[in-house]
Amino acid sequence: MSNVIAAFNLLQVLTLPTLQEVNNDIATVTQSRQKLDDKFFGASSQYDHTKPSDFPVNISTLFLIEHIENVDEDFGAVNLHGAVLLGWNDSRLTWDPRDYNNITVFDLSERIGNIYAPNLIFRNIRKTKVFNYFNTEISVTYDGRITTSSSVSVVTECYMDYTNYPLDNVTCAVALVSLGTSGMRLRFDPTPQTYKLEDMFNKDWRTTTGGQFRLTDQASYTYWFYPGGITKNISEIAMLPYRLSNSLVRYEFKLQRNSGHYVSLIGLPLFASALCAFIVVVMDPSVISLIYLIVCFLMQAINTSRILSSVPRNALVMPRCVKMMAIVTIETFFLMVYRFVMLLFFKSTMKAGNAMDNSKLRQCESLLAAVVAISGAIHLWILLL
Repeated sequence: MSNVIAAFNLLQVLTLPTLQEVNNDIATVTQSRQKLDDKFFGASSQYDHTKPSDFPVNISTLFLIEHIENVDEDFGAVNLHGAVLLGWNDSRLTWDPRDYNNITVFDLSERIGNIYAPNLIFRNIRKTKVFNYFNTEISVTYDGRITTSSSVSVVTECYMDYTNYPLDNVTCAVALVSLGTSGMRLRFDPTPQTYKLEDMFNKDWRTTTGGQFRLTDQASYTYWFYPGGITKNISEIAMLPYRLSNSLVRYEFKLQRNSGHYVSLIGLPLFASALCAFIVVVMDPSVISLIYLIVCFLMQAINTSRILSSVPRNALVMPRCVKMMAIVTIETFFLMVYRFVMLLFFKSTMKAGNAMDNSKLRQCESLLAAVVAISGAIHLWILLL
């Protein structure tokens, strides 16, 4: 059996093409591509890059979100990086693959200025042109289907909803439009697509996370403008002449603040400071308990200042976490007052030698231990769950 395998491997080696044959094949393909280039863009070509082959041009779109660079909460803006894939038909760029060494796809990236390409931009805070020499790859198949891939960086305006801060949501939108073009010349596909990078490739690629925010949802819609208004329903304009309508693609993104921001910077510090106060209030002796309570109170004051400084300046309502911090601080203050009063009461009873008062004091301490245990459980449920 091993002899048969060895003979088969030797036969494969002997039947490999020679270097001369490989070079000839490469030269043949290169010549075929040059013939295609001369056919479309040579001196005898009648190709006019200023207009499409047919009206209107129907453009299909796909937006692939790769990375969220930054969310500016002061200005309500986000910087998104992604890739835009577009496709349309050009009947002038067709050929028979049998006449060109079976070439079915032709690269046009170096000819971006010689073919018809719609003037598309992302429009929001900053206008971003889609097609540029440095960011676009273009190819065409033998049946005239043009496909482009452009890397873009989009700065878009966002609506910051701080109602549930620090687990708040951000909604952003950007529009893909064609400048100076009516529906008679260009129309977007009614079903645009948008995806996150990890949804299409590897779920372990968490690239759509920027700082404290992560992308949770995305959607895209084609809107149609006509004399009666604006609509997402293409049937409303189906009977209108193309010149009376226009279209754009609106991409919407929803972001949410990372839960780790709340747990590490707000939830755990709040619970830890409250738990420390509940533990030291039942410590013995009372003098040490009072000293530790004062330390806890100062720590909570510092923590409150830090949390208040992290609250966005655009927040219109007081976040729940700040209200909870105020409650914890007030609780600690009353525990300090309680421990101070009980310390004075304990000293007075010790001087008087009243055993009944000492018994009531122990009952109060037992009741306090039960109350702080229940309060600790409630704080844990409110802050962390």
